[in-house]
Amino acid sequence: MRISLLTPGITPYVIGGLQRHSFNLVKHLARLGVEIDLYHTDFSDAKDIDALEGLTDTERKKINSIAIAWPKSDNFPGHYVRELKHFSATAYRHYQQRPVTDFIIGKSLTTWHFGEAKRCGVALPPIGVNFHGFEMFQSPANIKALLENWLLRPDFYHHAHKADYLFSYGGRITKLIQERLQVPSEQIIETPGGIDSSWLVNQITTISKPLRFVFVGRYERRKGIQELHAAIQANPAWQNQASFRFIGPIPEDKQLFLPLVSYAGSIRDESLLRNELCRADVLLCPSHSEGMPNVILEAMASGLAVLATDVGAVRLLVNSSNGIRLPQVSVVGNTRGINQLLKLDENQLLKCKQTSLKHVQSFTWDHIALSTLDRLQNIILDNENCSSP
Repeated sequence: MRISLLTPGITPYVIGGLQRHSFNLVKHLARLGVEIDLYHTDFSDAKDIDALEGLTDTERKKINSIAIAWPKSDNFPGHYVRELKHFSATAYRHYQQRPVTDFIIGKSLTTWHFGEAKRCGVALPPIGVNFHGFEMFQSPANIKALLENWLLRPDFYHHAHKADYLFSYGGRITKLIQERLQVPSEQIIETPGGIDSSWLVNQITTISKPLRFVFVGRYERRKGIQELHAAIQANPAWQNQASFRFIGPIPEDKQLFLPLVSYAGSIRDESLLRNELCRADVLLCPSHSEGMPNVILEAMASGLAVLATDVGAVRLLVNSSNGIRLPQVSVVGNTRGINQLLKLDENQLLKCKQTSLKHVQSFTWDHIALSTLDRLQNIILDNENCSSP
């Protein structure tokens, strides 16, 4: 099989959940023998990303890197969407010079021009689009986020209906695609997020005292960090029961200066991040909107219980056996959830952590890549049968 994959970057050249998902998908499909034309960028001149750092020589042999310099436009509202469309136009010109592929996968709006061409009658293979969390169609955190979502929705809705298939993490994401975007189930490819098996720890035998909570993420409104900060401030009694570690680029003027709170800043070194997670007991992910957060998968693979909001595909990972799923983001909800975890005895909490580790083993990339490949092969075969006389 030969596929084209278009993405606004892969790790380590671009940091983000979408980029990490793209890297892992490419890596593990290449391991399965799939030949991949990879259209990607580093949001600059894209001179050095052909090296495909993080892949083995065997994997690189299956990947044709098509590096595209990022097309800077302006700073007016909607500039990112316009830049994605320019990226797509450049990628399409490259595609026309490449050998034919069996399937096209596009992250975000990267296959915009491919969809337009197909609509105009150009013969192209099936196009599958992955918007990951579909956050622009989820509940916003505030008025500003609502306005930003309104700006994004028309283009993403239009692009979704030009694609032959939409990728979904499952859970609430599939329901959103069916109800908000009115896409039938036969056009939805459910492929959950995954974790590399190297992340899995061997066992969990200890609980920290005081209990260690960790948050990993940017200072972004939809991540719910404001409500989490407010809950910590409102509960000084937690000082002797818990500690809270924040990992990510959180501005100093937004940090809490309390004895039970510490900030690690951004951690790009994977081994350092693993060390931080392995020292913790509970991951906090109280987001207003999500897809299938990599950080939850990483935390579970590190043997952590999880407190998270029931958004996106979170319910596939978190339940009462390995943590707490909050119905919505609120200071009160965070407080109740943390108090509930603090009331668990050591054996109960240890069982939650062990359940996380056991459950996440179903979401390793070895399994995800194989099931994705199987689904793509079936689609290609169905299309070939339909086109046969």
